[in-house]
Amino acid sequence: MKSKNSVLMAVLTLTGIVLGVILLASPPREAKAEMLNVQPNYTMMMVGGLQGGDQLLMIVDNKTQKMVVYRMQGTNIELVSGANFGPWFGSPAAVPAAPRGTR
Repeated sequence: MKSKNSVLMAVLTLTGIVLGVILLASPPREAKAEMLNVQPNYTMMMVGGLQGGDQLLMIVDNKTQKMVVYRMQGTNIELVSGANFGPWFGSPAAVPAAPRGTR
């Protein structure tokens, strides 16, 4: 039983070392996000890497509480995901207003 535990511990240690080397050796990648359009009930945001590759277009409709994400690569546009984000946050709690002159 001791040898099985020591083999598992050696495998986990080696895995950690290999992952650490991979993370340290990989070049840093920068990302960029820009707001394309902001309206009271509607937001569009573009997110992607500066080195090229895939970019994501996120469209948020606050009125219907829905979000849609598209992947854009060159001239191709692909629907990635859509979600109703209303249940994520629930209804906002009522916060009483502070009396005037107190802060």
